[in-house]
Amino acid sequence: MAHFVRSLAALLLGACLVLADGTHAAARGTRLSKAERAVLDKALSEKRFGDLRKELRLLALKVARRPKAAQEAFAALRADYLAKRTAWLRAAVAERFLPVARELITARARDKKSTASASLTWVRSQLGEHVARRIADALKASEKLTTAAVLEAWKQRKRGAWRTFEFPTGGQSQIVATRQLWWSTARENQRVDRLFQALLLDTKLLDLGKRNPKVPCKACRGTGVEEYFVRRGKEHTRTCRRCGGTAHAPATRYR
Repeated sequence: MAHFVRSLAALLLGACLVLADGTHAAARGTRLSKAERAVLDKALSEKRFGDLRKELRLLALKVARRPKAAQEAFAALRADYLAKRTAWLRAAVAERFLPVARELITARARDKKSTASASLTWVRSQLGEHVARRIADALKASEKLTTAAVLEAWKQRKRGAWRTFEFPTGGQSQIVATRQLWWSTARENQRVDRLFQALLLDTKLLDLGKRNPKVPCKACRGTGVEEYFVRRGKEHTRTCRRCGGTAHAPATRYR
C-alpha cells in the first residue's frame, strides 16, 4: 500500500512538472527573445527609426507563426515602439518648423530679383512644402521621411507657448495699391514681416489666437514717432514707419 502511494505521488509530481514546463514554455513563446529586444532597443536609443520599423516588420513575420497570445503580446509591444517613434518625430518637427520657415522667408526677402506678388504666392502655396523638405533632409539619418509625413507630424504636434506677432501697419495702403513699389523700397525686415504675415493669415500652418490691438509698437516704443540722425549728428523725429504714428501695432498670438 505504501509503495502504491509513493508511486502515485511520483506520478502526480511528474505531471505537475510537465505542466509547469509547458506553462513556462508557452509564456516564453509569448515574449520576444533578449536578442530580438536588444536589436529594437538599440535602434530606438540611437534614433534609427527606419531600422526600427524594418526590424518590427521582420519580427511580425516570425511572430505570425507563433501562438495567438504571442501575436497579441507582440502587437502591444510594436504599438509601444511606434508610439515612441511618433512622439520623437512630432517633437523634432515642432522644434524645427518655425526656425526653418523664418530662415526661408528671410532668404526670399533678400532676393532682389523676387517680386511682391511672386513672393506672397510662394508663401501661400509652397512654403509649407519647402519647410517640410528641409526638415526631412535634416532627419534623414534617423528615417527617410516624405514631406507629407513631416507636415502631418507638424499638424499633430504638441502645442507650445503662444508667441506675439505685430502686424506691419505702416504703409499698408501702399502694399495694397502699389504693392511692388512698396516691396522695392521696403527694408529687409519689413519684407520679412510682410511674408510672415502671409504665413499667419493666408495658410493654415499655424494656430492663431486672440488679436490684441493694444500692443505698443516696438519700433517707436509706443510713442508714434521715431528718432533719427543726419549729418553732424543732428537729431530729427518723424512719424514711425512701422505703426504709422498710432503708437500701437495690431498684433496677434500664434503658435
